[in-house]
Amino acid sequence: MSTSILRLAGGLGNQIFQFGVGVAKLHTPKDSLHLDTSSLSKYKTKRVLELNKIFDFSLIPNLHISNKGKLVSNLRAGKIMNMTNKVIATINDKNVLQHDFRKVSRFNLIDGYFTYSQNRQNLNNLFSRLSKLLKKSMLAKEQEDICYVHIRGTDAINTNVNILGGDYYSNAILHAKQLNPNLSFVVITDDISYAQEQFKNDEIKEFRMGSMVDDFKMILNAKNVILSNSTFCISASLLGSKIQKKNITIGPDRWDTTNKIDLNYKEDF
Repeated sequence: MSTSILRLAGGLGNQIFQFGVGVAKLHTPKDSLHLDTSSLSKYKTKRVLELNKIFDFSLIPNLHISNKGKLVSNLRAGKIMNMTNKVIATINDKNVLQHDFRKVSRFNLIDGYFTYSQNRQNLNNLFSRLSKLLKKSMLAKEQEDICYVHIRGTDAINTNVNILGGDYYSNAILHAKQLNPNLSFVVITDDISYAQEQFKNDEIKEFRMGSMVDDFKMILNAKNVILSNSTFCISASLLGSKIQKKNITIGPDRWDTTNKIDLNYKEDF
């Protein structure tokens, strides 16, 4: 029996990548996973636990949630230390690729973002397990001739994450049309004004800015999708690829100006 303590950070996309690592350490129903949410309120833009809107927590028998802040999380032991033995294992961005998820330690201290630091094999394994925990309400049937295009605005505009300009989207749409001339394109965004500035053609049928869950659900179930470089969008697409066959998936090759995305899209840009 093992106990895993996972320090959650960031918004929904980041939380999903972290949750995947925590779930991967559950080997038996008696193994427990503790989600420490105390750091979420410390962001300039206050974050909250979002995972329960997407995943069915009842499928994890020994799941615990606390916003009190566990001592090991406050000390960032999982991030700072590097050890793996029968008593304690730490899992962080520096050692996640070397970690053997099959080995059992009494305590697992998990502290990292787990986006830039993972490769496609790790991510495929983690998201395969996560897909089995999706709420049934998240599953839907999308049209074969609709291609959803995700674009991130708001807090990402003036950062090193904002690396996808209009050329990326124009080229991606052109390529998608070559693959399927009957496609209609619908933009999903958190910033309609910014998104409209990026698209100067008549290919866009509609701009949508729904709730977080609605937007995630559309990308999750999309048969055709053009991805942005956000963890929100990519995590939805990764989960979707585990539950149904996709027709067209076009995505960027970088998270930001310095970090590559190691994923096996059907089409890389």
